[in-house]
Amino acid sequence: MFPFWEKVRGAGSGGGVSAGGLILTAGHVTHGKETMIVAFPDGKQAKCKVLGSDYTRDVGLAKIIEPGKYPFAELGDSDRLDITTIVSPVRKLVKHVQ
Repeated sequence: MFPFWEKVRGAGSGGGVSAGGLILTAGHVTHGKETMIVAFPDGKQAKCKVLGSDYTRDVGLAKIIEPGKYPFAELGDSDRLDITTIVSPVRKLVKHVQ
């Protein structure tokens, strides 16, 4: 879809948080952008519209433009955790390529 010689302005990691295509990522990835391209581990790519960015807290939100069902990780509720709860961060569900 995108040739290997295409200029890549930046890269980051993030993850899908809804089947409808919401992507939660770092604010420095989305900061100052209107759109970006994400790549999934299977090699597929999708164009996203940046919905918001909080550079101070380093949180960004984007939505895949093409309607469909996308892989996602369900977010947990930290209020339900205790000292014995095993948790794992989710990284690299998607890779931002532009």
